[in-house]
Parts: sequence; structure tokens; C-alpha cells
Amino acid sequence: MPYPAGNIAVVDARLQDFSGGMQWNMQDADYIRFLAVSGTITVGASRARYDFTLVEYHLHIDEVPWLIFSTLNNALELEFTAEFWDIVNKNRKERWGFLEVPWIAGKEVYDVAAPYPEVRMSIFDDRAHTIRVVRPFVWKDTYLKVHPNGAAVFAEDKKLAFFLPLII
Repeated sequence: MPYPAGNIAVVDARLQDFSGGMQWNMQDADYIRFLAVSGTITVGASRARYDFTLVEYHLHIDEVPWLIFSTLNNALELEFTAEFWDIVNKNRKERWGFLEVPWIAGKEVYDVAAPYPEVRMSIFDDRAHTIRVVRPFVWKDTYLKVHPNGAAVFAEDKKLAFFLPLII
């Protein structure tokens, strides 16, 4: 089945912070929020609903404030349907102001200042337990896109790296 054609947009976007009462231990973050996000993606006349958990990390790196957005562990398997991705084509060219981060060939590290590769970020399950710890500024088959305003999206799958900047 070919992907639908046309402009892509988000409508009926909703966000609810449900991080109250949760206690995280993430050394590099100032604070973390769990956000229930939902809405509809339109691609031309086609519509696809989304409803998933967005994790928002507030941190400072080299005295620069950052917001890094990611999803829960196994979000693709647990929070998205295959039909959603039949409409939302991850190979579109739009990047919504988010930029690729250049990396140093052969070193698997993004070309960033020295403190950045040392930053660690927890990937959580739906109960806010840390499943694993990642280094978002170290390139190892992960996707990091940054916006000039200090927001970034971290994803371990290209589909999510395409989709997250659209709704942020």
C-alpha cells in the first residue's frame, strides 16, 4: 500500500502531565516529566491517531539549558499501531526545524563539546523504572535531532526520530 500524499499536520493535540508523585534518580537531569500526549496526524485526507507517553528531560550541559524528549522503552511495540505507520511515512523530508547532529566518523560520537558525550539519560518503562541508560550524544544506531532553541529529540528508531519533532 502506498503512503498517502499531501501536507502533514497535527490536529487535536492534547497533553497531560502525569508525573506527580514519581521519584526518579537520574544524575544528569534537573527534572523529568511524563506526559500523556494524544492527537491526530493528517496526511492529505488521511488521518492517524496517536496516544503515547512522552518523556521530557530538563538538564544543563556545559551551562546550556536543554529539553530532551524521548519515549518509553518499547514504545513502538506497546503504544503505536502498525496502521499509524501506514499513514505516517518516516521517509518524508520535513524536519520541522530540527537538525541532524554531525558526528565524527570512526569515533561513534557526535561532533559536540566535550561535556556532551558524558551525559546519561534513563530510558523508562511505563512504571517509571529505568530499563537502561543511554548516552544521547554518543552515536550508536540511535537518532538525535536538535532544534536551535535548545530542544532535542532522542530516539532509538528512525520512525520515532521522524515523528517526535512533528509533535514537539
